[in-house]
Amino acid sequence: MTCDAMLFADRAIQEKNGKWGLIGIFNRFAFPVFPTPPLNLWFVFIVLREVEAGTHEFAVNLIRESANQVLRPINGELKVGDPQQGVTLTLPMQGVSFPKPDIYTVTVHMDGTYVTERALYVVEAKPRPGCSPPEE
Repeated sequence: MTCDAMLFADRAIQEKNGKWGLIGIFNRFAFPVFPTPPLNLWFVFIVLREVEAGTHEFAVNLIRESANQVLRPINGELKVGDPQQGVTLTLPMQGVSFPKPDIYTVTVHMDGTYVTERALYVVEAKPRPGCSPPEE
């Protein structure tokens, strides 16, 4: 099994012809305060190929690396009819709160076997010059 793509995006849209459109692709969040408030909807978009026909269990985890803390586990089952078509997983992530700035990793396992991972960098937002509150 091979991962052709894993991307983080603000929106994932599937057109009537089956094509996917991703809007707002990123690999980093910046926040002024931690822990962060629960986030609005964003997506993890994963494309796998060489997946055998049949039913498979998958696990996708959002992990805070330094603490080995799973923030969001997603488990499910998928059915593959034609292995030539590959598999696309579009996983909604809503309500995630990040406790601290850190490197977070999204890992993918299929049938208990590690497939791939991708880093998501969560950093503290620094104020931009000229954007500080007016002095009294």
